[in-house]
Amino acid sequence: MKSFILIAIMSIIGLCSFAQSDSRYKGVNIPETIVTTFTTTDSVTTTAQTITIDSNAVGIIELVVLGYATSNGDGVTCKKIVRYKKELGVLTLGTTSDMLATEADSGLSGAAVTFAATSNNIAIKVKGKLATSITWRLVVKRRTILKVSS
Repeated sequence: MKSFILIAIMSIIGLCSFAQSDSRYKGVNIPETIVTTFTTTDSVTTTAQTITIDSNAVGIIELVVLGYATSNGDGVTCKKIVRYKKELGVLTLGTTSDMLATEADSGLSGAAVTFAATSNNIAIKVKGKLATSITWRLVVKRRTILKVSS
């Protein structure tokens, strides 16, 4: 009986050690953020949203873009993903991948969405069309892992 109890206790201790997580890293999932009322009226590139990135972080941003011009009923859509890394205060972006290529109706040709690293932030920039009012909706999902200690 004593050997059975000893084996049971050792098994529990072993399982508990496997259940511990590595406290040097923390996963962060930011809820969806929707920019619902952003409007452009010209072809100037404008920052639609800025996302601050913590130090010692690696992650991805997934972006769904919908644009609609009420004047002519034309639309623009795309889905993009980009990797980012911020180490020792330097933020770098990977190559943006199109999960759904930008498609614009003829009345919105030239409308575009891009990512840019600016200091500690990632800026999501939109470019509209000259003399056309476009209402944009951006849905942003961010996944990050942070190194919190050595």
